[in-house]
Amino acid sequence: GWWMLPAGFVEYGEYAADTALREAREETGLEVELTSLFGLYFGTDDPRNVAHLAVYRAKVVGGAPRAGDDAAEVATFAPEALPSQIAFRA
Repeated sequence: GWWMLPAGFVEYGEYAADTALREAREETGLEVELTSLFGLYFGTDDPRNVAHLAVYRAKVVGGAPRAGDDAAEVATFAPEALPSQIAFRA
């Protein structure tokens, strides 16, 4: 019941940007084109390990929205209308 950005672990030998493209497709059904790096963040609230997070801006270039196997729903929100239940502080 908590929201988060499409995200996942970088596979061995995979570039972070390629991970972002893959995770967007796997988790949302959307093909995206990365437009810029939004920021780099350090996360400590995942009980499995600390994380370095690369967050990208992207535009949809194909596909159809659908929740992947690790999501219950796909939605977009305007910055001023973000839900209060967002997973992971980072």
